[in-house]
Amino acid sequence: MANVETGLISLDVSGNHIEDQKPMRCLPVTYPSKDDVAYLAHFESRFPHVFVALNPFIQLFGFPSEQYGAELPEAAENRAKRLGPRCGRSWQCVAELSGLSSVRSVNRALRLTGSGRIKAELSNPAETESLVDACRGGHLFLPLEGTWSPVFELQAAAFLSALDHKEVWSARSIGVEPSTISVGDLADTELQSNPEIYALDGSVYMTIYPDYHYVLVCQSRGSFERADPQKFFEGFHATSNTTDFWGIGSHAEAHTNR
Repeated sequence: MANVETGLISLDVSGNHIEDQKPMRCLPVTYPSKDDVAYLAHFESRFPHVFVALNPFIQLFGFPSEQYGAELPEAAENRAKRLGPRCGRSWQCVAELSGLSSVRSVNRALRLTGSGRIKAELSNPAETESLVDACRGGHLFLPLEGTWSPVFELQAAAFLSALDHKEVWSARSIGVEPSTISVGDLADTELQSNPEIYALDGSVYMTIYPDYHYVLVCQSRGSFERADPQKFFEGFHATSNTTDFWGIGSHAEAHTNR
């Protein structure tokens, strides 16, 4: 039976483990190490298709006003997951509510929230203030930074199920400590996923950088032909020029400290 090599483990073509192999210590692929590295160039040896999927905002009522305009409290995550997509709000919707020009402006505005990892000359504090004020007035929580929101987990479960994946590798940031999980676990209201997913057959890789609010959905050609992520997530397909500077401006030689 043909094998598919995936770093420290071998799989047969159906995605089953081959006996007597060492456990995987880390995923065989990682998020780009620099902001100005084009996604498609970084992943080209494995994944010719990369989709930038936007982590949804969450709208829930009944919380103290001072909690809105920040990340979703851990205590509210199960409630959001039970409500599902109906409590998710798109970046485009929030851009219009905030008076921002596009989802690209939302990305830049979000960079000054949470860890705030963006250089001052690349940021726009006025956009961030408009975004936070609109979220406070609209009972909205910001997308989670560096991990998947409850609504995104449900979207990911639907996407992976459409590709007939039953189990996947789930790992912490930069692909460490991978373990196999059921795709159904992503829809479990009591569980929160790790920020990286890798298909057993190596055809899909989903990753989010610790300081950012969007997920890169990377696919083999065959996987993309079976399921276009644009049907499951808000976002856009990366071009040859798309890097982590999307929405930050024309700063090809600048860095956000990475």
